[in-house]
Amino acid sequence: MSGYLEQAGDLLNSMDRALLVSSAAVISFELGLRFFTDHLAGNRYFNITRPGQNLHRARVQLQLTQSILRQREQLEQVLQTLLGKNC
Repeated sequence: MSGYLEQAGDLLNSMDRALLVSSAAVISFELGLRFFTDHLAGNRYFNITRPGQNLHRARVQLQLTQSILRQREQLEQVLQTLLGKNC
């Protein structure tokens, strides 16, 4: 979060900043869904080097989504701390 805010913080408005943690969860969920869909469709979009790779990628992204949501409160606190330093 710190690195992201250092690089992109000036591009974010107050609503973007408020939704940063939620956005990370949504993006990881969306990517997991895309990997899973591609797996079901025969791996037509994301290249694979081994069977089941897109299914594995989907599972990893969905686990990341769960992790973000489990840690949401702590992540929001970290974000607020960082924003306080970067304001």
